[in-house]
Amino acid sequence: MQTILSAMELNAMTLQIALVGIDGVVIASDRLLQQWETDGANSGYSLSISSKFNQCNGFVSCASGDKISELASRLICQLNWNEAHVDFKASLNAAAKDAWSRFANPADFAMVARKVIVICPDRSAWILDATSREAPFANRILNKVVAGDFKNTARHIINNFLPN
Repeated sequence: MQTILSAMELNAMTLQIALVGIDGVVIASDRLLQQWETDGANSGYSLSISSKFNQCNGFVSCASGDKISELASRLICQLNWNEAHVDFKASLNAAAKDAWSRFANPADFAMVARKVIVICPDRSAWILDATSREAPFANRILNKVVAGDFKNTARHIINNFLPN
């Protein structure tokens, strides 16, 4: 049996943008949260509207993806900047691995982009890609970044129409 998708399902995407300027950082996100839920024999998408931002200990983070990236975002905000800033890239990667380790069966999770944009107490901006359980990676954002679903049309607009 074929299912007809609604316009909302066809157009659903996560869009998050971070821009780093001389005098500050701008971070923005949509509010639609769409996640694949599995409960034994039943599965399907859940939809909700909520903030994707976390703030604590001088950090602001914004997650896109699913429960794993949401948890990684919360774990990052619990970091101690005085300890974490020494090797912040490693601290971000460890938060992603910790988030993955808290779920019993990672095979239950669909292949989605799992990204977290992080603004640190020193106003540096980072992007953490937690899509891979084995090899999450973090990079510093020097000017701009767009996080979201694979083949996001917003990425095409940013890459082709905004000046570098």
